[in-house]
Amino acid sequence: MTDSPWQSPDLSPPPEAVLSAAPEGCEPYRLFTVDPLFLNGDPESLAIRLRYFAPPDRSFIRANAWYGPDAQGPPGHAHGGSMASLLDEAMGGVAWAQGHRCLALEIKVQFRKALPLGTLVQVRSWVERVDEKKVYCRAEMRGLENELYSESSGLFLELDPEKIAQFGKKFHTNKESA
Repeated sequence: MTDSPWQSPDLSPPPEAVLSAAPEGCEPYRLFTVDPLFLNGDPESLAIRLRYFAPPDRSFIRANAWYGPDAQGPPGHAHGGSMASLLDEAMGGVAWAQGHRCLALEIKVQFRKALPLGTLVQVRSWVERVDEKKVYCRAEMRGLENELYSESSGLFLELDPEKIAQFGKKFHTNKESA
C-alpha cells in the first residue's frame, strides 16, 4: 500500500491514491455485480471506505479499508459490528471469486485489538477448504505495521444456481414495484 503507515489524526479520509494502491501481485477487483454493496456503496462514506484487490488466479482477496468517524462504537474506535461486516463480506467475496455461489451460515469473529478511528487497515481473505457444498473461509484485518485487529472464520453454503437466480428475480421485482 504505502511505504509508511497512514493514519489520520483528524479522522479525515486517506487520499484516493493511498486507498487504491494495489498490494503486490494484485489488481483492483469488484467483488459482486450488485450496486451498491452494503459496505462499498458510498465512495464518500465517513464510516468505511474500501477497495478490493485480487491476484489473477483469485486465490485470495485483499482490501484496503479506512474506518472513519461514522463507524464509531467505543469512543474513538471502530464498532465491532463494522469490523465483522467487512470480514464477512471479504470471506463471501473470495468464495464467489472462486466460483462458489454461496451464503454465510456461520461466522466467528475474534477481536484482537481495538481499532482506532482514522486507521487504514488491510484485509486478507481466502478459502480454507471445500467439502461438497460447504465452503470454509478465513479472513484477517491488520494494520499497516502488521498488528492484528481481528480475524474470522466462516462456513458458507453453496446454493443451486436456480436459487441464486430466484434471489435476483425477487430483488428486481420488489425494487420495481416499490
